[in-house]
Amino acid sequence: MTNEKIIYNAALGHGFTNAQLDALLVAYKGELPFHTFQGWKKRGYSVKKGEHALFRAELWRFTNKVSKALAESMKKEGQDAPEDDPHYYKKLSFLFSREQVEEIRR
Repeated sequence: MTNEKIIYNAALGHGFTNAQLDALLVAYKGELPFHTFQGWKKRGYSVKKGEHALFRAELWRFTNKVSKALAESMKKEGQDAPEDDPHYYKKLSFLFSREQVEEIRR
């Protein structure tokens, strides 16, 4: 399941209806207006002071780092852990809506 679908389902669980989410997808050109703190920052927005996440979801994240579990298991077997291990993992993420952010002034 993609992050977009995970966010869609989390929004449904938060009380949004399919019709509301579909309308948001149309209004925002195929993208829901729910992003993490870093996601908004990349888009040129800042979360307003005092705002709390609208909802949360476990989203897929990518890393090149070796997981602790892999490093420990290889160490037990007497092997050196690889320098990198590209993989995805799930991470609890906090999502904010468009109404909770403001454009960063430059």
